[in-house]
Amino acid sequence: MAVLLLQKVSLVNGSTWSAIWNMAWPLTINMLALALMNLFEGWIAGRLGADAQAALGVGGQLWFLFMMMTLALAAGTTALISRFCGAGDFDSAVKAGRQALLCSLVLSMIATILGLLTCRTVLHVLGASGAIEEQGVKYLTTSLLSMVPYTVLWILNSIFRASGDSFTPMLTMMLVFGLIMVGEFVLCISPIQLGIQGIGVSWIVCSLLGIIVNFDRLKRSNLAGICEMREMIRDGLSLHWCKRFLAIGIPSCMQDLAVIGGSLGVFLVLSKTSDPIINQAAWAAGWRLEETLVLMPMFGLNLAAATIVGQNLGAHMPQRAQACGWQVTAIGASVTSIVALAMFIFAPHIAAVMCSNQSVATLCVEYLRIVCWTEPFFACWRILSGAMQGAGYTQVPMYATVFCFALLRIGLAATLSHGYHGEAVWIWLSMAVSTVLAGLIMIFYWYRGKWRLQEI
Repeated sequence: MAVLLLQKVSLVNGSTWSAIWNMAWPLTINMLALALMNLFEGWIAGRLGADAQAALGVGGQLWFLFMMMTLALAAGTTALISRFCGAGDFDSAVKAGRQALLCSLVLSMIATILGLLTCRTVLHVLGASGAIEEQGVKYLTTSLLSMVPYTVLWILNSIFRASGDSFTPMLTMMLVFGLIMVGEFVLCISPIQLGIQGIGVSWIVCSLLGIIVNFDRLKRSNLAGICEMREMIRDGLSLHWCKRFLAIGIPSCMQDLAVIGGSLGVFLVLSKTSDPIINQAAWAAGWRLEETLVLMPMFGLNLAAATIVGQNLGAHMPQRAQACGWQVTAIGASVTSIVALAMFIFAPHIAAVMCSNQSVATLCVEYLRIVCWTEPFFACWRILSGAMQGAGYTQVPMYATVFCFALLRIGLAATLSHGYHGEAVWIWLSMAVSTVLAGLIMIFYWYRGKWRLQEI
């Protein structure tokens, strides 16, 4: 059987721009496809009512919250396997891949059980009204079950990416996302009409399909040993490997947790305003649009930067790694500047499509026009934190992210909202300030260069 070489283009030799391009464009398209799907889910929720739209906003954040250990595992997988591949040590890459898949099964099952047991309580504590709470529970009871297959799929994609192949995950996920969108339309609206629960059902079925596709591709690659189930079962789950993954991944996971915690904190602050449902629905629509146009594409560049930096450090070329980090950041900041301008100009049209309620649409326009100018700073934070993740240098970015997106964002939003009679504009401004500061801190630490000395 012919072997499909995963690393189609060298990331440690030749032009750095070429290496970035060959890693970044498939990942960016992948994330744009995910962004389109998220936007579509927002449209689906908007057709189901303001309570469903708000429930999807907060429920999606909780789903991501319970996925934290998966993201930690993926970060550790990327850092270790990219180092091994950069050094040409494919035997170690295979061992790491097997252990990552075993860990993904265990961690996702634990997260699913915890989520199902606590989701209603968490929604209530966050201040979700009765209608939003009920819709949120319906959404999460099916969506949380999708975490097990989606976690395995995500780790398989991480293995491909770490080896230098970003093309295979792109193809798989475009297929999966396309089928999810079709499934959501059929199940949520017509003709079956499961409501918001149809979103989770679609994710379960399509994630399983994606796993089948990825395993077939992996079996025909130079990391085919990962798919040898007998060897995987014989080795069993190794605590040593788990510790190596999570030592890198948990601080990275805490960064994402801080972002989610900040968003949930904003949701809680909005629950104390004079018109919480309208304000929360406007935030949910605006945040989902940011996820679509900024967060997802920049996460693609984040993943590209992590792999490129990891492989170049594995090949003992730290200066090349640093240059690549600056170059990816420049690309992200340029793209998000253009997106910011478009968001400002077309905010009323975008809000009209996203929001069926006029009051929600008006507040959403206000949100978009305040936060849009901070998007280049968000890009700097997201990309450079990914680059440092590839180096295994995740603790300092964790501290900076927790401070900016959790402590500062929530504290400032609560203080200003209370001082200015619960007006949402002050909450939007608090989000903007925290994003700018986070970007500036990441630029400073990447420039200092201590991440180049990190051992993993």
